[in-house]
Amino acid sequence: MLLAVSGCATLGADALTRPMRVPIIGSPGLPHRELSWRTADGLTLRGWVFDPEGTPRGLVVLVHGKDINRQHFAGEAVRFTRRGWQVLAFDQRAHGASEGQRTTFGFHEVDDLKRGLDRLGATRVVLIGESLGAAVSLQTAARDPRVVGCVAGASFSDLETIAAEHRPFFFSDDVFAKARALAETEAGFRIEAISPQRDVATITTPLLLLHGTKDTFIHPDHARRLHASGPSTELIWLDGVGHIDVLVHAEAWNRIERWMDERSL
Repeated sequence: MLLAVSGCATLGADALTRPMRVPIIGSPGLPHRELSWRTADGLTLRGWVFDPEGTPRGLVVLVHGKDINRQHFAGEAVRFTRRGWQVLAFDQRAHGASEGQRTTFGFHEVDDLKRGLDRLGATRVVLIGESLGAAVSLQTAARDPRVVGCVAGASFSDLETIAAEHRPFFFSDDVFAKARALAETEAGFRIEAISPQRDVATITTPLLLLHGTKDTFIHPDHARRLHASGPSTELIWLDGVGHIDVLVHAEAWNRIERWMDERSL
């Protein structure tokens, strides 16, 4: 019985913090260059930089979600380079071609992203993230004054809630507690520390939330809580859209471009 509890706890901890690593296949057709940088804990992160013609008006960062990589919506970089923005699409830690084994949902990722901005000498930044990437973007926007706008597609409101919502039905309270404690130990962070909802309340730069009405992975209530907490938020519902396709539909990107225009970004 003890072995079964331990085994279930390990599976639960891995499901939460150990992402599926999807490899990079090929490279974008849009002209680009490779970029890499080191994290505070010694990992190498890798990405692509897309440069516009002339002096960039700023940097747009595309921040992917869990279990995918920078290729997920890197093709949208052309939307921004033609508007004069430099674009960075990178693999978060433990994803794609970047090093690492576990995600910390923003605990380390916020500093990872900061170091990428430092590497490029960015001073005016718009973050566009999906799911995990949206949560990381929101937490970064609350902490880095270089961020002048943030777009969050299908973000969770806080990690404790989403972890509880995805608790396997067969996990007893004891197994769930052990899985949570093991995840925190293995990844080196506290689940209760990750709360985009708490951070949104401090963001004063323009913030756009997008969420699919048919999202069954991160319930739309998460978007409602984020919207209610942020003084500078706008919420757009994408009718009939699920979770992984929130930043796949052209409608979402058209709305993002319109939102940027309205705010002179």
